Amino acid sequence: MITNKFSVFNKLFLRKNKKNIDLESTRGEVRSLGKQAGLSYSERVMLDNVIGFSSIEVEEAMVPRADIVAVSETITLEDCITIFRKASHSRLPVFKGTLDEIIGMVHVKDILAYWNVEKDFLLKNIIRKVIISTPSTPISVLFQEMRSTKIHLSIVVDEHGGTDGLITIEDLLEEITGEIEDEHDTNYNLILSNDVDNSIMVDARIPITELEKYYNCTLTNASMDVDTLGGLIFYFEKSIPEIGKQIKHANGLIFKIMEADLRRIKKIKVSGSLKV
Repeated sequence: MITNKFSVFNKLFLRKNKKNIDLESTRGEVRSLGKQAGLSYSERVMLDNVIGFSSIEVEEAMVPRADIVAVSETITLEDCITIFRKASHSRLPVFKGTLDEIIGMVHVKDILAYWNVEKDFLLKNIIRKVIISTPSTPISVLFQEMRSTKIHLSIVVDEHGGTDGLITIEDLLEEITGEIEDEHDTNYNLILSNDVDNSIMVDARIPITELEKYYNCTLTNASMDVDTLGGLIFYFEKSIPEIGKQIKHANGLIFKIMEADLRRIKKIKVSGSLKV
């Protein structure tokens, strides 16, 4: 089986190197060949993401300016530790005056070196460099720069030199692997809310089995190789639906897209009544 997998995909990637090859056509072949090779659904999704990696620009994967957590160059050690604790990040941008003048970043392990010796703390002494990128920079180019410089945070600037967003190496890797969860992330197996109209709000990554258990129903059949609700909706729609779109399942449940971006569905409202 392993030999067959290699032979199938070697042919595919030799074709990929040819000029003017249609990306979507290639991705379609990847999905088809992945099934033939016996790859699981998650393996096929990851391979599809690898094929499309070079076509994604920084703007599509970055954290927008409004969501940036940063610290001033004049911050005290106590306040800096507080912000790190609340943000649950390992790196924070450092600004001088305003967010439009990012002068570097600070790593949490450098902060820990001053534990109980606050009198020696001066943030400017431990500021690290950041990479500057633009919204149109291909993430494949930025990824190579991060690897070569070992700087894993980039500030995204607009045409006027202002801060537009930021992007980390984790954001880039998630374009291939999907969301990388850690101990600080929300448990997406849980129902996020339960409204008076009996509808529920869920994370798109909630396992299908959890919803089937909750509603005591069946959402998939043997031909649907999907694991999550987001994956099931993508299976039906063949693309990322726009916010507000409703998809009705044959069993009577209605899935309404509440939050999504160009790359993934994030939150879904589930309502409707099961057919008896």
